[in-house]
Formats: sequence, C-alpha cells, structure tokens
Amino acid sequence: MYNTAKLITAGLCGLALTACGGDGGDDGNTVARGAVEACFTVPETVSFNVNYFGADGTGAVGGFYRRMVGPTTFNGQAATQSRTVTYVPDRPLDEKSSVSVYWAVTDSGIALLGNTKTQANEPDNSYISSPAAVIPLNIQPGQSVNLVSSQVVSASFDAPASFTFVGLETLTLSGKTFSDVCHFRVQGTPAGATGPVTNDLWYASGYGEIQWGYVPDEHGSVFRYGVN
Repeated sequence: MYNTAKLITAGLCGLALTACGGDGGDDGNTVARGAVEACFTVPETVSFNVNYFGADGTGAVGGFYRRMVGPTTFNGQAATQSRTVTYVPDRPLDEKSSVSVYWAVTDSGIALLGNTKTQANEPDNSYISSPAAVIPLNIQPGQSVNLVSSQVVSASFDAPASFTFVGLETLTLSGKTFSDVCHFRVQGTPAGATGPVTNDLWYASGYGEIQWGYVPDEHGSVFRYGVN
C-alpha cells in the first residue's frame, strides 16, 4: 500500500540540469517548451479515485485512495496541491491519513515547494523546501534535477534522489485517454537499503499526477487514475 515514510527536515537543491544515462529517456526526442508546464497546470480543482494494483495485476482490497488536485496557498504563495487520502474500511473517517505535495508553475520552471502529511493519532508533519528545486520548462528527456529529499515528489521513500524526465507519453486509464503525459523517474537509496529505490510518476494537464509506482520488478505495484 501507499508508503508514507516519515518526513525529515532537509533542504532541496538541484537547480541545474544534469544528464542521465541508461534508460532515462531518448535524448533525441525534443520536447517543445510548454509541454512540461502543461503537465503541472491544474487551473481548477479535480478529484478522482486512485486504483491500486499488485504485482499480479489484480486490484488490492482493504482500502482505497482519493486524490484532490487544485489551486491553493502554501507557505504564503499561490500553489497547486495534490492531496491523496487513504480510507480504510471499518475505521472512522477521522482516522484516515493523507499526503499532500505542493508545486508552483513559475516563469523559471516548476518549483517543488514541499509537502504535508497527516496520520491518525500522530502529529502532522510539514516540510518546506528552501530553496525549492525547479524543473526547467525546457527540460528534455534524459535530463535530471537532483533532490536532497525524494519526499517532495514521492512518499514511497526518503533519500537524496534524481528526478529524471523520461519523456511524453499517451496513457489510457479507466477508459480515459490522456495525451502528452509527462513521465518522470525518481531514484535514490534510503539509509540502510541495499540498493536504489525507483519510482515512476506520470503527470497530465488538468490533473497532475495520474499514475505512479515502482519500475516493474518483483514488487510491480502501481497506483492509477480511477473513476471521478
């Protein structure tokens, strides 16, 4: 299920782009300026269910997720909030947990501002990235932004990470087709881990993150846009 690792107070860096080898994307596939900006632009609030699939491709039981994405204010500035709420059957709704990620579309790029986490019977956690890492609007497939903490884009693990633009794709999820979807890959090695953890994330215009999960491996779990 959705792993909400404990947040830490850490800075965020990586304002400059770095090249990424391996399977980071096709460097020859030039993406027009404005395409990445569109993937992070959500002018009005939308909400949708999130479907969870295990390694065998079957839907998980025992809980469900609801995502709300739209304009808000974070740390005194206009931002977009992507909030994922976990609901567990047979528990009161006040025991649900949530993770929110905040970003802002600026003239210089997509500023990753921070996140908040709420958990039943635990103090709320807030993380403000200062200075915020910025995804340049002209980022190309295979280029990366370095993060001191992956938590600003993914709650699956907490470690310094690279955030690599893989490219633009078309996805059809729950019967809905999304075009020019921005595919990113976050990779880092948490303390005590024997190797890097890799998550893939997909962002669509008007919706924000619509799919995320492990790169296909023995885990194979993935979360996908569901019915509104």
